[in-house]
Amino acid sequence: MAHTLGVVRTSAPVECEDVHSRLVDRRARLNAHVARMQIVREPTRKSVFEMQGIVVRLSNSVNTSARWRGPELAKLVAPVDQKVGDLFTDAAGLASLFLRSILLPGRERYCPTV
Repeated sequence: MAHTLGVVRTSAPVECEDVHSRLVDRRARLNAHVARMQIVREPTRKSVFEMQGIVVRLSNSVNTSARWRGPELAKLVAPVDQKVGDLFTDAAGLASLFLRSILLPGRERYCPTV
């Protein structure tokens, strides 16, 4: 036991500033995201969280023909595409929600992937 304590006392200090600063940044981004999700939006007078719940419960027969083309794609300049990339990275943790492959409350079956 004394030998182990001696090793601990003489070990090199942990370099954690980089890890800590990334944690602080991610926590701030997560808190900002949660705040944005809870803001009531017009014209629906619902939060993004509520609207997302409605979309998830939509019938599988609901489709959209919306596509980004031409001028809309041209708007995706460096700062914007970095933001989009960050959003996709964040959304990757919620893949089952976006792919509708999760078991939803009130349903006895899994939503098929789209």
